[in-house]
Amino acid sequence: MSDSPSAPGGETRLALMAGIGCYLIWGFVPLAFQVMGRLGVGSWEILAHRTLWGAPTALLLVLIARQGRQVMRVFSNPKVLAWLLLSSALIAANWAIFITAVNSGRVLEGSFGYYITPLINMASGALFFRERLDRIGVIWLFQQPLGEYFLSSQSADCTSIDKLRGKKVRSFGADIPKAFSAIGAVPVTVPPTGVYEALKHGSLDYSFINAGNIQSLKLNEVAKHHCGPVM
Repeated sequence: MSDSPSAPGGETRLALMAGIGCYLIWGFVPLAFQVMGRLGVGSWEILAHRTLWGAPTALLLVLIARQGRQVMRVFSNPKVLAWLLLSSALIAANWAIFITAVNSGRVLEGSFGYYITPLINMASGALFFRERLDRIGVIWLFQQPLGEYFLSSQSADCTSIDKLRGKKVRSFGADIPKAFSAIGAVPVTVPPTGVYEALKHGSLDYSFINAGNIQSLKLNEVAKHHCGPVM
C-alpha cells in the first residue's frame, strides 16, 4: 500500500521524489539547450520559449491540483505580486546566465554555480527568515566556503592525469594528499602564503588553490597557466 501525502512521512517522501526528479530534469536540460544552440537559437530566445511554454504548464498543474482559488487570491494581493515579480526577474536572470554558460561551453562552471545555490538558499533562510539550521545543515553550509580550486603552474601540462605523474603538487589536509598520490603526483604541503615562493623557486610544479587566493597572492606573476576548476 503506497503512502499518501497526508500519511506520516508521506510528504517527506513526496518532496524527496520531486527533488530527485527536478535534478534529473536539470541534468539533462543542457543537452536540449546545446542542440537548440547549434541550430542557431540564441540564449534569450531559448529563455523566451521556456517562459512561454512554462506558463501554460504551470496553469495545467494548478488545475490538476485544484488550487485555482489560491492563485486568484495571490493576484488580488499587490504586495505578494510585487515579491513574485522580483523573484521572477531573479529567476529569469539565473536561467539566462545558465543557458549562456551552457551554449558557451561553460557547463562545468555553471554547474559549480548551481552547486553553491542550495548553500546560499540555506544561508538566506537563516539570515532573513530566522530559520534554524541543525548540525547537518551547518556542516553543509560551510563545507565548501572557498570556491573553485585550480592547478596553477608555469607550464600548461596539466590537461591530463598522465602529465601530473611525478610532479610536485601543493596539497593540504588528510584526504587530498591521498588523491594526488593515487594519480602518481607528489603531494607537497605548503601554506597559502608560501605558494608564490614555492612556484617561483621550483619547490612546487603546481599549486592547488582557490581562485580568490590566486588573485590575492598574485600567483599570476609566477604561474601563467591555470587548469580547472578541478574541485
